[in-house]
Amino acid sequence: MESFIALIFVSAIGGIVGALVMNFFMYFISAQSEARVNMVEALGSLITKKTEGAIKMGAICHLISGVVFGIIYGLIMSSANALALPFSMFLGFGLGLFHGIVVAYCLMFIVSEKHPIEKYRKATFQTGAIHLLGHILFGGVVGLVIGALT
Repeated sequence: MESFIALIFVSAIGGIVGALVMNFFMYFISAQSEARVNMVEALGSLITKKTEGAIKMGAICHLISGVVFGIIYGLIMSSANALALPFSMFLGFGLGLFHGIVVAYCLMFIVSEKHPIEKYRKATFQTGAIHLLGHILFGGVVGLVIGALT
């Protein structure tokens, strides 16, 4: 039981670190290009229906999601007996790829059309590809943290 609790704890830490790295990556891309990939603001404003206060709400939601998905990734890694480096990191990249494909598809074809803020209603292929890369990065970081701490 202790090892299960330890796995959950380490996976949650991995999810937090992964979400923070992904947030930084998305912020960096937004600052360097015309792409609308301020994921934190887009997520927050999806909930608040306005841009005021959206970054705080988006950051909280994304960190909570990072913890949840970090734990899911950790449980999958454990069931695949891939908790050691480099296996955990490679599996993390793969899980991030799958996760990113699902998120990019949903973003491009479902969420963006219904987003309450005009600037986030048009998700391009570039936007989807950047989100895909962000999720692959998230998975790799989660795998790296889990592999390093278990």
